[in-house]
Amino acid sequence: MRRREGTGGILAATTVALALSVPPALAAEPLSCTDRNVLERVRDNLRNSGRNAEPPRSFSALSEPREVLLGAPPRSANRHATSVTFIVVSRYCEGRAGVDAGAPEPVYWRIDLVRDGTEESSRIDVCHKLFDPFEDGCLAYRPGA
Repeated sequence: MRRREGTGGILAATTVALALSVPPALAAEPLSCTDRNVLERVRDNLRNSGRNAEPPRSFSALSEPREVLLGAPPRSANRHATSVTFIVVSRYCEGRAGVDAGAPEPVYWRIDLVRDGTEESSRIDVCHKLFDPFEDGCLAYRPGA
């Protein structure tokens, strides 16, 4: 039996990730920006971030979800990649979130197609004003930013 090393780093890189199994026939690209499970994950993140904000804020709606780009992941995403575990391709998405009674704010999410040996899954990372993991204006979630 062959021992695999270093496969956990890429998948453990974020706490806002959701792994969804992808059937082999659909493995050419990540899930759609408007996939029901993807949108529910984005909404959950918005609700949880609003509850944990100081002061707490309430999320009202997610609107205008759309794909921005299907392309290479940011270099930092494959920082811990190995020859068998890596992000193949990323789908960059954005939408608008109504928070409290204010104007809608941008929300960004990136769906990565992750390959781990012969297995593939989609990982979803979300970024917005209330939850910006790197505190850099969501650069890793916006292509060309």
